Amino acid sequence: MDLKDWKTDKAKETGGVWVPVGGDTEFLVARSTSPRYEAVQNKWIKKLCPMGQDADPEKFQDAISHAMAEAIFLGWKHLKMDGKELKYSTEEAYNVLSGYFDVKELVATIAQDRTVFAPDAVAKK
Repeated sequence: MDLKDWKTDKAKETGGVWVPVGGDTEFLVARSTSPRYEAVQNKWIKKLCPMGQDADPEKFQDAISHAMAEAIFLGWKHLKMDGKELKYSTEEAYNVLSGYFDVKELVATIAQDRTVFAPDAVAKK
């Protein structure tokens, strides 16, 4: 094993990477291990469920959706609702993440995949 294969691009981790997710739709996703996400996640957990993970599971998941919308799910291209393109905003990203579990899981999976954030990685189509 060569440790150079485990390097990641810190700018990609915080600024995000455009990843094709189906058709002509792409998501801009930052890495879930970024310090920014950790700080934002802590902020939302303190705000919505001061008891942390022992809080009501729905409130905890809501805090995670807010944090992901603010620090991980940073944009999209050609995402539609009933055939009409959605304009990206942090609030709309929260609505998508909290309303569509499988989209939230997809974004979380991308955000946890270190290979997406490798210095020479090219998003797969």
